[in-house]
Amino acid sequence: MILLHAFPLDGEMWGDLPGERVDYPGSGSLAGWADLVAATIAEPAAVCGLSMGGYAAFELVRRHPEKVARLVLADTRAAADTPDQRAARDAHIEAVIESGAQALWERVGGALFAPGADPAVVARGREIAHRQPPARLIGMLQALRDRADSTDLLGAIRVPVTVVCGALDAITPASEARDLAAAIPAAGYVEIAGAGHLSAMEQPRAFGEAVYGSG
Repeated sequence: MILLHAFPLDGEMWGDLPGERVDYPGSGSLAGWADLVAATIAEPAAVCGLSMGGYAAFELVRRHPEKVARLVLADTRAAADTPDQRAARDAHIEAVIESGAQALWERVGGALFAPGADPAVVARGREIAHRQPPARLIGMLQALRDRADSTDLLGAIRVPVTVVCGALDAITPASEARDLAAAIPAAGYVEIAGAGHLSAMEQPRAFGEAVYGSG
């Protein structure tokens, strides 16, 4: 299993979940990240991307379909950013330039977890985000802002797919995730109770059962 992490984190977000972590390289597009992932895969592999990692997984399917044997799309969406979302990315970039990683976390951290999430889990997410160099955070924001729309790709995906979503995800809500699964020919859907956007961090056992127990 290739594990592709969420923004604004790195591969440490996966905790004890098994797999090979291929982190965003620090700058460049999501297509470039997908090319990096493809270069690490000797034979078709299972790929799990959460949020930003899901966007990179779409690029991997688009650019290197022969490398993907199975796909897990967690707390993510196929559509590109709207104009308002792109403007928000630009505002986040300015906040990082002016005040660093802590200012970014103050802007986005609250939406990443379910209400009443375990404070230790939230603290771990904050610690991972705070240690990211500003240039890396800016690179991620630019890649998110400028990513391609993958909606037209969905019907052409021919490998088994599991769409996973935290039931309390406020960023890519469960209703949207169910629609995503319905648009992919060979997709199943698993909803993680009690989890927000970073479902793998909040409910790692249930996430692991959804991902590794699906074949």
